[in-house]
Amino acid sequence: MNSFGEVIKISLVGESHNDSMSLLIDSLPSGIKIDVSKINDSLKNKYVDETLISSRIENDEVIIENGMFNGFTTGLPLLIKLKNSNIDSSSYIKGEIRPSHVDLVNYYKYGEYFDYRGSNMFSGRITSLFIALGSLIKQVKDYLKLDYEVSSTLTSIHDLSLKGFDFNNLDDDINNLKNKKLKVLNDEDIERLKEEIKKIRWEKDSTGVTIQTIIKSPIGLGEPYFDSLESEISHLLFSLGGVKGIIFGNGENVPFLKGSQANDMIEYNDDQIRYLSNNDGGINGGITNGNIVYFKTFIKPTPSIGKIQKSINYETKENIDLLIKGRHDPCFGIKLPIIIDSMLEYLILEMILRRDRYEVRINR
Repeated sequence: MNSFGEVIKISLVGESHNDSMSLLIDSLPSGIKIDVSKINDSLKNKYVDETLISSRIENDEVIIENGMFNGFTTGLPLLIKLKNSNIDSSSYIKGEIRPSHVDLVNYYKYGEYFDYRGSNMFSGRITSLFIALGSLIKQVKDYLKLDYEVSSTLTSIHDLSLKGFDFNNLDDDINNLKNKKLKVLNDEDIERLKEEIKKIRWEKDSTGVTIQTIIKSPIGLGEPYFDSLESEISHLLFSLGGVKGIIFGNGENVPFLKGSQANDMIEYNDDQIRYLSNNDGGINGGITNGNIVYFKTFIKPTPSIGKIQKSINYETKENIDLLIKGRHDPCFGIKLPIIIDSMLEYLILEMILRRDRYEVRINR
């Protein structure tokens, strides 16, 4: 299904090579003033560095067709639309299957009538809607006076390791990332990253990344049994093309520890609960425990590369040597930190509302 959420439900419509794409947001409270210019600014910031990414640049400006009147939410479903103005479908040939892409599964799932231009709804182009959603949700969060924060940073690209969050100076790291389009904590790492991507592009190849995310959230988020916070984060983020793994907390190492080493011991400090470690990544039983939630997301290399690959043509039933043409990222993963943050801005609000099951009523 192309929908997610229980309290504030979102639904996607549209494809990368059609005229437009839309996001419907249902059950926002009425009376919230929305600054559309802030949403448009967030969309401009998605282009991390034009020398490192695909040449498909869209001058996105949101069109809000329903759910707002005189600048305020009405309480009815709100529809955000983005136009696709920079489309070039000339490189796509019906029948040719791009390795590790959605072409083959699209054909077998939807038959000969599927739209073979680009990756249609599975395209990274769709993620611009999530950026618009995240910017809008931040304004809703401020109106509701909710206190949570989300931040992501790149921690590896190919075989380069990049600086991760310093949990002893987390506020400084979060503030450091706020003003950056390219989400890399250490300025010296930025040049190393750029050189690596330029080298890979020159080789007509691609690479993946690892992204670390932290969430400063209230305690008690996550609904037993099947809607644990880990489950919902994974459910949402695995909808992004290229996500191949998520590990919460110290998950890759705890199987090799004893319980006495892995357990996060606690104490009172000035009547406040303090954790002495955070191997569990801020979640117990699928519910936030008040510690920092953190996890890593593993992104595969862009499947569209400039090297000749062995593939097939389902129209002619032939084996082919395929050379993919068109506009592609050597590393689409560098775009994902802002997209992950935007999706989680929405999800944490959704999980707070699920926890509290309250309605916001406007004084009239």
